[in-house]
Amino acid sequence: MNKNLNFYSGKKILITGNTGFKGSWLSIYLNCLGASVYGLSDKEYEGIYKMASVNKILEDQLLIDINNISIDELSEVINKVNPDIVFHLAAQSLVFEAKDFPLKTLETNMIGTYKVLKSVNNNESVDTLVVATTDKVYQFPELENTEEENLLGYEYYSSSKVGAENIINAFINTEKRKTLNLATLRSGNVIGGGDRAKNRLMTDILESLFENKELQIRNPKSIRPWTYILDSLTGYLYAGEYCSQKKLCEVFNLNSKSNNKYSVQYLINTFESVASQKLNVIFEETDLKEVKTLSIDSTKAKEILNWETIYDVEKSLIKIFEWEKHYKDNSDIIFSTKTVEEYIGELNE
Repeated sequence: MNKNLNFYSGKKILITGNTGFKGSWLSIYLNCLGASVYGLSDKEYEGIYKMASVNKILEDQLLIDINNISIDELSEVINKVNPDIVFHLAAQSLVFEAKDFPLKTLETNMIGTYKVLKSVNNNESVDTLVVATTDKVYQFPELENTEEENLLGYEYYSSSKVGAENIINAFINTEKRKTLNLATLRSGNVIGGGDRAKNRLMTDILESLFENKELQIRNPKSIRPWTYILDSLTGYLYAGEYCSQKKLCEVFNLNSKSNNKYSVQYLINTFESVASQKLNVIFEETDLKEVKTLSIDSTKAKEILNWETIYDVEKSLIKIFEWEKHYKDNSDIIFSTKTVEEYIGELNE
């Protein structure tokens, strides 16, 4: 793959869920690449979107809840933008939220995805659709799964994402127009500055650091495939370019093999070292079903996309700490743009 990502320069891009953590960073990334970025979200979320004034780099921002409109109405919205590429990131992405609100989770992640598939299919200007699912879709999550392994959900969040993938497959096999290309990305445990989603480890760590709150940890020995936000999104961009140029539909796992071995406790200890401050950690019991070790095999992305992470856990946490320190007292887009530009420079070294 062409690591300078010139492919996106001049492209018109629509991001669903653009006001969330990943959507905000992707907006900045694409803006740095010379794309025109449009956003579609249900509301403006706390975190990087508001903290870094991401709205200032958008061509347009549409605040619409996909759950509350029809396919025809969503098609009209997409027709107004006429994008070249759509990144579908809008989702209910929290395991605990899914446990408390299963119906909303299923509607958002499954029916919402179908609405986007149909609406994009109705617009001939859209060349490629990139859909984010999760690494938590595999039947045996404790194994290092490749993209060919069986899918199965064990709670409502993973089940909703497995359902979304089944819908995508059915859509490809029955309705998809020949000129639409589709990339499905399975990534998870993405970390970066500005994540304020509830019950996420980095959100809780940052609240403990800056607000002197207790850091409540469920499973300190759990191992997760930690991936820096810009590393992960680079995989999204590579996959979108690849599927567009090759005129096909593909699925890719995205996670760092080198970062697969680190526990929650290790991440906390490393962050304490980076921040030079001890956190008030409290261990709590939970009845939520979670696997001890979660990792996926990204060999396919490495071999086909030439994608691999360039930041290890420590460097990721350093970048997060620097970002958070800056935005304690600032609200400019410049620092976030510079963070992306520096990353792109390192990507091409």
